[in-house]
Amino acid sequence: MKYNTLKKTDVSWVENIPSHWESTKLKYVCDISKNSISTKEFEDIELIHYSIPNVQKNGEGIKESGNDIDSSKQLLFGGEVLLSKLNPRKSTVCIVKKNDEMIVGSGEFLTFKPKNVNTKFIYYFFKNPRFTEFLDSCVKSVTRSHQRVKPDIVYNSWIYLPPQREQELIVNYLNKKINGIDTLIKFKEDKIGLLRENLNSTIYNSVTKGVRVGRRFIKVDSSFIESIPESWVLKRNKYFTIPRKNKSENGSEELLSVSEYEGVIPRKSIREGEEHLSRSESLIGYLKVNKGDLVNNIMLMWKRGLGVSDYEGIVSPSYSVFSFKNSIPMYFHYLFRTDLYTSEFRKHSTGVIDSRLRLYDDVFGSLKSHFPPIEEQIEIVEFIENFKKETESLIDIEQKKIDKLLEYKESLISNVVSGVKKIFT
Repeated sequence: MKYNTLKKTDVSWVENIPSHWESTKLKYVCDISKNSISTKEFEDIELIHYSIPNVQKNGEGIKESGNDIDSSKQLLFGGEVLLSKLNPRKSTVCIVKKNDEMIVGSGEFLTFKPKNVNTKFIYYFFKNPRFTEFLDSCVKSVTRSHQRVKPDIVYNSWIYLPPQREQELIVNYLNKKINGIDTLIKFKEDKIGLLRENLNSTIYNSVTKGVRVGRRFIKVDSSFIESIPESWVLKRNKYFTIPRKNKSENGSEELLSVSEYEGVIPRKSIREGEEHLSRSESLIGYLKVNKGDLVNNIMLMWKRGLGVSDYEGIVSPSYSVFSFKNSIPMYFHYLFRTDLYTSEFRKHSTGVIDSRLRLYDDVFGSLKSHFPPIEEQIEIVEFIENFKKETESLIDIEQKKIDKLLEYKESLISNVVSGVKKIFT
């Protein structure tokens, strides 16, 4: 249902609003003052920290030790609406929950304490994709990864407010609708999670037990492998891998990196703003990578920081590159990325803390791995690739349903808080 009478607005992102709605600026309906607090004021205490990553991941702050926070924050009390001025396109917004413990927030958040306005209505106004697009159009930055909108632009933004009773009706309506949509999204996300778990389990069983049925297993002398199929052997990595030290002469090749989730991929696909690097100055001497080479990030092998490359390119000299001999590279791509092997890599890495752990090439070469006959390596890779393709097709179907629900959610919020859709009791 639509409103009967409308009036023009002063902004490009909302053309008309209901004639009885009030036009005003955010700074007039919210207290925008901040209470800064230094690290010394929250030393040795547990507190609730509203960092941007915490809000993006959990939708709220999480409990942390004040000793783990190394920069000044703003003191919060509960009831504030937070809007990140950093990368506004990501629409990082939340309402601060009241808590008996101290609450602090990132200085990147703009803080709004509503005055005679429904707090949740302000939240939904900030989640309006039209408002998000407006803020994104106002950012200033060299790189897309660190774009900021000036606070004054936000504070002076127009907001269009229905009467208090209508605000309550809108909030109650959206709460009910959004909760229903989020429940459906959660159900489909859980389904995707189960599909991924089943894929990982299938990969693990395939690379450690093979895909042939009714076979006999034999016990082996290993600290982390109990048994293997009788036609397989355990072989030290140095006997089927060859270190490659070929270096780039001009740095013109495709720059590659290692993703925990995807293996070896072009770095430009995971790093924003990479174009500003001077390739001729920065990438000369980087290690060359051929298709089928194993690339190890020696600092993150325990966290799946390795993989077999599908690309020609170069990687940082701090990585290690190996070619294979008398073996099928993709079999070892799947094998080395299982929990069984990443745990073993961690066990043999040296370093005092996680960020200092390193698995050096000589240690990697001395470790023993499952080594099936070549024909079985081929069978296993073919089986995994087919199963993976089927699973990813099912995941893609569910993800498209989630995307549709998210689109509907954004459209619903936009239409209601912009006055396009009328809400009744």
